Amino acid sequence: RGLDVGRRDGAGCGAYAGQVFPLDSELLRPGGVRPGRGDCFWNISGGFDMPYTLCVYYSRTGHTEKLMKEIAQELKCELVKLDDGVDRSGLKGWLRSGMQAMSRKLTPVKLPKTTLPLSVYDLVIIGTPVWAGRCSAPVRSFLMEYGEDIRRAAYVITRGSEVHYEEVFDQMDLYVRTPRVHAVSIRPNAVGADFWRDEFLASIRGGGKEKSDHAG
Repeated sequence: RGLDVGRRDGAGCGAYAGQVFPLDSELLRPGGVRPGRGDCFWNISGGFDMPYTLCVYYSRTGHTEKLMKEIAQELKCELVKLDDGVDRSGLKGWLRSGMQAMSRKLTPVKLPKTTLPLSVYDLVIIGTPVWAGRCSAPVRSFLMEYGEDIRRAAYVITRGSEVHYEEVFDQMDLYVRTPRVHAVSIRPNAVGADFWRDEFLASIRGGGKEKSDHAG
């Protein structure tokens, strides 16, 4: 059901599953299509959210998960986790992950359940740890399978060394429809990690069309 909660220009909006759409939006009906840009989004707790933003991530140790949860909370946007069903725990899991990151053969990753179809989101923020100088195997598998459905992408990579691995941004760009709009490389728990997270958030909120990469 639609819920009239108002709109910036005074028109009605419908709320469903924590998202808000115009009352005349086809998204409120089966087989719907994407509403036009500029429509409002209302967070039930109060305040306008980032339009159609989705955070997708994979995390083996929890560092990427923690960071992506912080980003999604700040942007008040949807967050989903990738899972390829592979046991990556312990030393064997670490070795397996590094080898798979360099392999051409990847385990398929199912698209997590999202409120909207992937192609509807204005921005998809993709979080991944760096494995052997590359993005994680589950994220690469996700990008290979669904990258063409992503309209605009931003990247968050986490790493365990002082090397920034900014070339990973370009690697991920190979699988999406258009090059990234924003990206950040962060070493969790390092001095300045929160600063670079906030710089990335400022770039996202600014909504600029020019590419901005951050590394710290």
